[in-house]
Amino acid sequence: MDRCQDQILLCKTARDAAIHRKWKLVKSLLVKCSKGTGGTFFSDILKSAIGNGESECVQLVLEKTDPTSAYSGSRTILFDAVTSSEDREGMLRLCVRSGVSTLQRSLETGHYSPMKRALQNGQLPLVRLLHESGSSSNHELFLLKNDASIRTQLERQRRQDIVQYVDQAASNPASLQHLCRLIISHLAGCRPGRRDRVASLPVPWCVQEFLSFADF
Repeated sequence: MDRCQDQILLCKTARDAAIHRKWKLVKSLLVKCSKGTGGTFFSDILKSAIGNGESECVQLVLEKTDPTSAYSGSRTILFDAVTSSEDREGMLRLCVRSGVSTLQRSLETGHYSPMKRALQNGQLPLVRLLHESGSSSNHELFLLKNDASIRTQLERQRRQDIVQYVDQAASNPASLQHLCRLIISHLAGCRPGRRDRVASLPVPWCVQEFLSFADF
């Protein structure tokens, strides 16, 4: 009981340090926190760390909690990564490797759609990452490519490269290899221990790396 209380106090202290942006202290405290004990404290730290571009803190939290449980309502961890204050591409890659890409609620073309926000901001690298990681379906891309406001905005920004990418991605079906990767990743989940679960699969190491989105 005392150990549990000590862990809760550690997580609470880390959350308070994150609120005051004392990231060095946050990292030192997170290392001592046990998996699955942080509850809402981990949730608050994760959101704050993503918003401030603190990738090391994000990585530590992702190793200790299920990132999908940290969000309620329409907002998701991928949306926060796309709108992060710094290194959005790096933050998005980090989140994808945690396994969340196929486990987010469907928000096709909605206000909190990561893909819609990436298109609105004219960020081709993020558009590619979201599509290739399975975070955005071909159906969503089809709807967005026919969204007059987004298309007009991209043309005004002279981002014909993004228009062409979305047109091509929306019309081409995913490969069987890609679909298998997404399905197995989905089954592995994104709760703590994901890496061990993938490593336990009776497949070659290179396939395990592929399933873990190590190329992201």
